Amino acid sequence: MKLKTSLKKDLFIAIALNLTMVLLSIFVCGKHYSSLDDYFMHSVLTGAYGSEYDVHTFFVNAMYGYLLKPFYMLFPTVGWYSFFETLAVFISFTAICYVLLKRCGRKLGLALSVLVLVCVSPDFYFHVAFTQCAGVMTATGIFLFAIGNEERRIRYLVIACLFLAGGVIFRDAMFLLGMPTLVALMFFSFIRTKRIWKGTLIALLAVLCTYQGLKEFNAAHFKSDGYDYYAAYQGVRSYFGDGAFFDADGFSAELDERGIGSRNYRYLRAWYFYDNNVFHLDSMRNLIKIAERYHYEPNYVKMPVAILKAIADSLLSGSTWCWALACLALIFFSNRKNWWVPWFSFALIGIPYTYLLLVNRVVGHVTSGVWAFVVLFTLFFINKEDILEKKQAKRFIQIIYLICLACVVIIATNIAFDKISKASSIEAKKQPDWAGFMQYANKHPNDVFLLPFSRYKDMAKAIENTHKAIVPGSLDNIHSTGYWNIHLPAIDKELKKHGVTNIFRDIKKENVYVIGDDMGMSFVPFYIEHYHEKLSIDTLRHFGDMPLLKYHLEEQQ
Repeated sequence: MKLKTSLKKDLFIAIALNLTMVLLSIFVCGKHYSSLDDYFMHSVLTGAYGSEYDVHTFFVNAMYGYLLKPFYMLFPTVGWYSFFETLAVFISFTAICYVLLKRCGRKLGLALSVLVLVCVSPDFYFHVAFTQCAGVMTATGIFLFAIGNEERRIRYLVIACLFLAGGVIFRDAMFLLGMPTLVALMFFSFIRTKRIWKGTLIALLAVLCTYQGLKEFNAAHFKSDGYDYYAAYQGVRSYFGDGAFFDADGFSAELDERGIGSRNYRYLRAWYFYDNNVFHLDSMRNLIKIAERYHYEPNYVKMPVAILKAIADSLLSGSTWCWALACLALIFFSNRKNWWVPWFSFALIGIPYTYLLLVNRVVGHVTSGVWAFVVLFTLFFINKEDILEKKQAKRFIQIIYLICLACVVIIATNIAFDKISKASSIEAKKQPDWAGFMQYANKHPNDVFLLPFSRYKDMAKAIENTHKAIVPGSLDNIHSTGYWNIHLPAIDKELKKHGVTNIFRDIKKENVYVIGDDMGMSFVPFYIEHYHEKLSIDTLRHFGDMPLLKYHLEEQQ
């Protein structure tokens, strides 16, 4: 009876601590998405492009769309997409805190829970996005899987499999980044026990089958009805849009020599992709073949230095300090039987960082998950029995709370300065009137409005609201020159309804308008080079500092 009461108290404490973080995240983040990819995936899901519910969110598994569909059918105005992302983070950290309280006792467990919430969780609660959700769910699944294996608890293994499945659904690449940590924990468990539990083998097989099943399930949704072209285009688009791993000058020179024109590359780097002739999938693949001739080869000799620099950049993150403190605890405050863990965990960080450096994806929303893996890997080896003396335990707990206090001060200061900086930047310059533009676009449903990539992102930041569902059909006449949602069948279908089959080619049509590019890009030289016609530009009106342009064919003299 006492045990059940204690477990209920531990669960209550874990829930209370995480509810506090949820309330703080609402105050800090308000109604904004941490990642604009989430906003546009939400818009695809609810049918903002064509009014039909669409599970083809691309980055997130289609299963997520099916899981949310009943909720949108019952309460169509609620932003269930972001609600369940926040719920995933909440459940993950609640599970971590509960296990720490249960394994390490009330005093040490509470201190470690507070440490994790203050240092690690802000990267997830204050920046809720699909990649962060995948990272924290995978990390929690690995942590519970290791404990379930060690303590022979089937319940832990089952729950761990569910968390790992969640990681696959939100982003399978993030799930794969966590697999070296799971393999390492299973290996050291085998070294200590000299045997493998049958339940663990079954659970591992279930994880493997779940991963493969979800991958095949999602892939099947992109094999027909135009989604095959849409999916295939993402790779070639990201090759030029997300980064260049080749000598741009040499590539541009060869384009000129071949008569293709180096200006095409400048348009691609500015995210101008949506021309069905010039930048067709086959044409893009041919461009990639040329670019590969100038591909930069990885310098593996300098890779260790690059990894150390990348890790050094993470010193501003609370997760790094949480990991460092856990390592110091294993070295100085325990019986030192696990003295090797900090050094191995440091080496373990290098595996995902090496991959991320090779693909040029060392970014905060990805590395936060990597640090969550290594933090929980280290915490797995901390037990209350390992603390040598009460005096040492007391000192260690005091250090934890001091670091937590320092993190709170730093985070609060950063948030305050960030808000002051944003407010001052808004006052310093004239801003686009996105509310006026949206109202104008809604009043002209038969017209098509083409936005450059940077403007498209600014529009999303201005109109986003995580608490509300994006209205079906609300964006069916507003399109981007080259975001990842181009060639989505629903968007192509809406364009055809408006008489547009190739939006770059058709900008001369009477019902097609363009928002001026804040980087000065123009369609005039593009049209001359590829369609051998000269365009003139009229500025019809302004929405704040944002011009609405109309391209016309110049009359022949």
